[in-house]
Amino acid sequence: MSTSADDDIVTTVAVPRHRAAGEPQSAAVANRRPLRRTVAAVRDSWWYLGDVDLLADRLDANLVALAPGARIALLERRAAGEERLVTALLRCVDALAEAPDAAVADRQVRVLGQSLKSSGMPFVDVPQVGFALVRAVRERYNGQWTTTLGSAWTAVQTWLVEQLLLGARELEPPPLVDLTQVPQR
Repeated sequence: MSTSADDDIVTTVAVPRHRAAGEPQSAAVANRRPLRRTVAAVRDSWWYLGDVDLLADRLDANLVALAPGARIALLERRAAGEERLVTALLRCVDALAEAPDAAVADRQVRVLGQSLKSSGMPFVDVPQVGFALVRAVRERYNGQWTTTLGSAWTAVQTWLVEQLLLGARELEPPPLVDLTQVPQR
């Protein structure tokens, strides 16, 4: 683990590990949840962001710039009357901070990942959600951004993206099997 020289907020997450045979993928990912004080630092930074609608607009603009295919999913979410993406993401961070069982927060983000996928977001664009979020927050900080804050937000966005991908993957069709290549018994 490392800490920033600026303060004592631990900003790194546990070292990723490979799954053991038969272990569900979610068990390996669960070890990369951000530490509670890292999540607390992210939540404490929200007061500076001000108007959530401005942050939502920046997130949407950044996401479309990073992943043009995401535009359709954002429009579908709005047409369906769903909450803004940034609001949903911040609620997921709240859940991670407050849920007695972090698996509850993991599930909440996975459901959001399923929602994005069913709204038309290409699977390959899902990771861009996290990058767009961190970029939007950094833009709203107008020169007050620090490496410590950036590391905390990056740790949280890494967890968010992993869980979004797990949720979106649940909606992916299974790969096609070439039956001509299956050995006969």
